Amino acid sequence: MAPTINFPWTRFWYRRGDQPTLVHDYLVLPDAKRCWVSAAQTATLKTLPELAGIPCLVLLGDPGTGKSNEIAAEAARLGMASAEGFVVKRLDLKLRTESLIEKQVFRSEEFIGWTEGRHALALFFDSMDECWRRVPELGPVIIAELEPHLKKKLPPLYLRLGCRVAEWREEIEGDLRCAFGETKEGEKLQVWELAPLAEADVCVAAKVNGSDEKFLGEVKEREVNAFAAHPITLRMLLATAKEGGQLGRDRAEIYQKGCTLLCSDRHQDEKGPPRLKSTPQQRLACASYLAAVGVLSNRYLIFGSTEQRSQEKVGMIATQDVLGQRTLLAGVDVEITREVLAETLQTGLFDAQSGNLFSWRHQSYAEYLAARYLKLRQIPAVEIIQSLCDTSSGRPRLWPQVEEIACWLASLAPEVFDQLVGTNAEVFVRCDPAHLGPDQRARIVAGYLEQVRGHEAQVSETNRLNRLAHEGIVQQLAPFLT
Repeated sequence: MAPTINFPWTRFWYRRGDQPTLVHDYLVLPDAKRCWVSAAQTATLKTLPELAGIPCLVLLGDPGTGKSNEIAAEAARLGMASAEGFVVKRLDLKLRTESLIEKQVFRSEEFIGWTEGRHALALFFDSMDECWRRVPELGPVIIAELEPHLKKKLPPLYLRLGCRVAEWREEIEGDLRCAFGETKEGEKLQVWELAPLAEADVCVAAKVNGSDEKFLGEVKEREVNAFAAHPITLRMLLATAKEGGQLGRDRAEIYQKGCTLLCSDRHQDEKGPPRLKSTPQQRLACASYLAAVGVLSNRYLIFGSTEQRSQEKVGMIATQDVLGQRTLLAGVDVEITREVLAETLQTGLFDAQSGNLFSWRHQSYAEYLAARYLKLRQIPAVEIIQSLCDTSSGRPRLWPQVEEIACWLASLAPEVFDQLVGTNAEVFVRCDPAHLGPDQRARIVAGYLEQVRGHEAQVSETNRLNRLAHEGIVQQLAPFLT
């Protein structure tokens, strides 16, 4: 599998609650905005280097927007540019249990050096939403470790927390503001969201990828600008175009094509015999099974050895436990053998880690494939709902870790959507409105407003509601915004 290309983009962030200016779903860059849009009508856009002086930054983004790449790049930039007396520590939490976080961060030489006053520290925690501990539990753990030292006269600490928009919990902010001694809102802690790509960014990526103007024209013609403005689906679109194929009709089809492409053998000689024993379809089926097991049990880490077990059992799937299972998907009956497992874990869907561990290259791959598996496995809607929801109250409420699966099922399995939208509308607000029918959009809005009235949801999704283009939304929300 060829390494992922890092395109020479300059990415921008905007303050949470603001709305960046978009034209045809692409971000309007700061220089362009000054030409024809008044400053009062737009959000302030900043790069991460421009925010370097803020003591605590919460950096949010939707799945696949590239926030982890930006956070890693900023950590690397600070590490290269930092003068003597300043160090950088970054940890990607998607591979970490609480014990590992404590050992690798709070018992590290960098952290101890800061607590002893030997240097300033830039501390990056990325993928908070993908840690074994959920965000509401993980936040207090981090704060408890930092707060005693923040009260001392030590060199500066610059804390950066990367998380999905949907998973971040505002109640953690109050504790962070208190820990950092904030007296005026925004003085010590700020929350910023990653903006979509600009059209110029897509042009740069197409040029680097070797795609011509035909690609950009097809993106416009197929009305998938929103996917092109999203890095992960842009990469899939570019990969499909490079293979000479047609772009997908919607997000699900784009992911279907993209995941299939990632399961192909990129080193296969067209004129030679098959290099691998399994087929792309078998590898995709195996990956779908792993995705369903992992997402439904909140285990995104896979121990790849089929000969021995890992000593760390929390938060991971042992491949020994899935050997001999059958996927039993419609049209594809695959036994999960050692060969199929090994070749599946070597596809572009996964990243190899040390210690025979594998992680999903992006969590959205696992979530899409898990939803697809539930649909293709022809599991009845009532059983899917029981797997995804807390039904103890008689009103099915989605577990937080499976909310993205539910969003995928809105288009893949409408019968599941029909039974969940009334009690989980605040989740379905995050669905792409371009691929929802008028009745679905109306039901989401009605359900969300009912949840707001019943104090089951906060009015924090106004921009997403407006995107649903349902008549009268702003007027109906007005009483809750005053």
